[in-house]
Amino acid sequence: MYFWIMAFFVRNIWILFFGLLTQFVFGQEPVFVHLEEKDALPDKAFYDVVEDDNGIIWLAADTGLYRYDGFSYQLLSHPEQKGLSVFNLTKDQNNRVWFTNLSNQLFVIKDGKVTLFGNYNDFLEGSLASLTSTPTYIIVSSEKYILIIDKNTKEVVYKEKTRIHVKPFLYQHNLYFGVSIKGKKEVFYKMNLQTFQSTRIGNLEKDFDSFRQGLGTRIHDETIFFVSGVRKKKFFKLTKENTIISLKHQLPDYRIISIKTINDELWLSTEKGIFICTVVGEDLIIKNHFLKNEFTSQIIKDSFDNFWITTTNNGAFVIPNTEIKAVTLPSENDAFKRMFLGNNGHLVFSTIKYNLLKFHPSEKELQTIKLPYPQDIRYAFYNPYTQQYNVEIEVYGYAFLDKNFQFLEHKKSGINIKDHDFIDEEKILVSLNTSFSILTNHTNKLLPKNSIYEDNKRSYACLYDDVQQQSYYSTTKGLFVVDASDKVTEIKYKDESLFIKKMVQSNDGRIWCLSFKKGIFVLENQQVVATYTTKNGLLSNFNSYIATTENQVWIAGNKGLQQIDFLNNTIRNLTKNDGISSYEFTGLAIQNHQVYVSTLKKLCFFDTRKVFKTTRNIQPYFTAVEIADSVYAPTSEVYQLSHHQNKLKFKFNTNGFLSKGNINYMYKLSNVDTDWQKGTLGVNEVLYNSLPAGKFVFELRAYEGKNVSETIAVRFEISEVFYKTWWFYLLVAMVLVSIAWYVFFSINKRKNERQENLLKQQTKDLENIRLKLESLRSQMNPHFIFNALNSIQDYIIQNEKSLARRFLVKFSELIRMYLEHSQRDTISISEEIAALQLYLELEKERFEATFNYDLIVNESLKNSQLPIPTFLIQPYIENAIVHGLLHKEDHRKLDISFVLNTQTNTITCTITDNGIGRAASKNINKNRPFKPKSFSTMANQKRIDLLNKTNSQPIILQIIDNFEAGEASGTTVILNIPTQQA
Repeated sequence: MYFWIMAFFVRNIWILFFGLLTQFVFGQEPVFVHLEEKDALPDKAFYDVVEDDNGIIWLAADTGLYRYDGFSYQLLSHPEQKGLSVFNLTKDQNNRVWFTNLSNQLFVIKDGKVTLFGNYNDFLEGSLASLTSTPTYIIVSSEKYILIIDKNTKEVVYKEKTRIHVKPFLYQHNLYFGVSIKGKKEVFYKMNLQTFQSTRIGNLEKDFDSFRQGLGTRIHDETIFFVSGVRKKKFFKLTKENTIISLKHQLPDYRIISIKTINDELWLSTEKGIFICTVVGEDLIIKNHFLKNEFTSQIIKDSFDNFWITTTNNGAFVIPNTEIKAVTLPSENDAFKRMFLGNNGHLVFSTIKYNLLKFHPSEKELQTIKLPYPQDIRYAFYNPYTQQYNVEIEVYGYAFLDKNFQFLEHKKSGINIKDHDFIDEEKILVSLNTSFSILTNHTNKLLPKNSIYEDNKRSYACLYDDVQQQSYYSTTKGLFVVDASDKVTEIKYKDESLFIKKMVQSNDGRIWCLSFKKGIFVLENQQVVATYTTKNGLLSNFNSYIATTENQVWIAGNKGLQQIDFLNNTIRNLTKNDGISSYEFTGLAIQNHQVYVSTLKKLCFFDTRKVFKTTRNIQPYFTAVEIADSVYAPTSEVYQLSHHQNKLKFKFNTNGFLSKGNINYMYKLSNVDTDWQKGTLGVNEVLYNSLPAGKFVFELRAYEGKNVSETIAVRFEISEVFYKTWWFYLLVAMVLVSIAWYVFFSINKRKNERQENLLKQQTKDLENIRLKLESLRSQMNPHFIFNALNSIQDYIIQNEKSLARRFLVKFSELIRMYLEHSQRDTISISEEIAALQLYLELEKERFEATFNYDLIVNESLKNSQLPIPTFLIQPYIENAIVHGLLHKEDHRKLDISFVLNTQTNTITCTITDNGIGRAASKNINKNRPFKPKSFSTMANQKRIDLLNKTNSQPIILQIIDNFEAGEASGTTVILNIPTQQA
């Protein structure tokens, strides 16, 4: 009798304990990361989730099977797959993932690809199958059939048509399942998978109108399963003695989708969220219930201690750390503004909507404190000496509440407190928006100012060291300390002022000062004795809050939470990967090993002794190697590359939830990088361009804080460019010998060709000389000489000796020029113009007043040394005079111009006369008994043709007949002569 009384007593004590525990945590949900479309989640309806041994998460979704490696989601399918939706993900002992679809096609992932294992719809008759795996068999079961299939041979080694009700599950090489008999009786069996013999281990037939569903799992060496009917749901425990015991529970009548044992607890996925339960004796006790509005389908705990929860209509949720709990603001439109410590473990919060809230760990949610004035709450603190809350309210001054948060009174005040610390029961040290001062404890009035207090100097933080009796305060001018004798000293570091936003004192007496942007300064005896920055462990130099407990200092900053254990000299981090939902912190406080940190929308809290997960073993791997823009699979062998394959991109990854945003990489390429290079967070590739020839090793490490992975490497060798290889030198030598032989063999032929070319050139030169001589003879024709001598004779007869002498001098000078030019192939344009000028002067004197000419020369050509062929222009001028102007009685006019065209590199010479024209001249010459031949013109045309054959740019000749009122009015000759620099 005594035994039964004690058993009853112990049982009820356990129930009471867990009931109190449930009351303590119920409603305080763990922090979730909600994965949805904005996070690149490819679907919102998921039916199953599983993790393989490589840390890859596989998701069975309405639109197919997805693979998540911590960086991106990849859809996998098979061309013969019917439909999109997939179900029943199962990982076997060989790390292969199996799944089915509504058509009862069975698939398996091999080498990263989907393989169709078989079609079993004929057996399963349209019922959705469930999967169970052993090292040898894959077990496919439905409501009507159970099939055991050999994985290697695909042979169905066992099949039985029966009404499977409790989904089969494995334990110690035995298969456990429940069979419904006529819908009224549930019989439980254990099958030996070596003999395929089934043994009945118990049955249920009471209190059930009809069996509809059943699931089972193992916990504490016992089998826990549930079965449900139309109106009832029952849980049972199958003991090691094969005794079936009904479990008492208070679960609501929600549909249970899956049941799983995690950390010796039962996790139930239901249509109304997740229930966490434990079994105590014959009682199933609810420990927590969260995601109450979500239709959850499955839950797993991955290798990094993250909990993945899938839903059928709202994506997936991940719990990175179950030790971090959260309470959400009652109003979605409100946000936390600041957090303050209260009495008896209470926390007090001000919000942007002018609300004052309180929270206690024993309570389920935040509660509103009623205030008579709906205005902005600037500051609040609890005074342990008066046992009152001082709440600073904009416009109204201070409201005073008792320790139970009941309003007492309010007082007008013109001060604006930024920080405070208690000196004793009479005085409070305060930082104000205008100064640093002391507040009386009972009257809330500032003490009279003395020399240590200065107006118009904004103060940010203050701290009173009661051991040293020193007051620390930070202002816009720096950090100062006031000792017991009111002596003020500025504390500097490396002769620079310190600008501090928060201060705390650790249990070893040191002052920890949180700066605005330079990390943390640690003070001892008014000196900086240590600093913390990103160089020695801080996630960021920009931090918002600091708090201390025992041998620890906690920091909240823009990259997460950090714990500095100054006794063990360690720094540990809590980031979004660990469950910190946001870095927009609004407060930080510590009470009895509990850290409370508020963000804009949530209050998170955790036990400092339990929150840190075991350091995970991060291991990166290469996903691909791109060589000259071609993708290759990673290999442990050495890549042998040609010289043009010198552009390499290495792609890599580390599996795990949110690894993309939390895992950093460092890398080094031998012969290129002398030190380890740090990559950019979120970038999982490294590119090298134009690498030289040689042997290389690309090394890679992943790191998260101080957790650094092992080094992985890719080896490759780039060969020399072909003209630097030994075979190329041999080939060049052979080619050179061949060339020498060829040159020697063909030397006589080349000599003959040169001799022939030389002969042709000499012939051409002789022809050119002959033509020049002919041109010279033409120019020096007897008619011109006769006329010139007659002019000289007339001058002598008329006793105009000076005119005769001048004419003779010019004539002799012209003859000398022509003789000199005849010895050269080219003359400068300035020499040609000078000869033409002299020739035209003689013709002018010969014709006297009946002949006029204009010689217009571009300024750039007057002294130019640009070469032109000799005797090229004068024959055309003489032809204009002799054949065009000579037969005209008066008003003989000749215009000659020279223009340099720098764009075409040519000299344009234009010769225009107003003579009788070529047609009239031809008729006159036809009727004359002596017909003068224009030999010089023909000779010049031949010279032009010869020159054009040898020059790259030809001489262009144009002859234009001019007409006026239908009658001939002269001739224009245009010569475009290419310029050749001498």
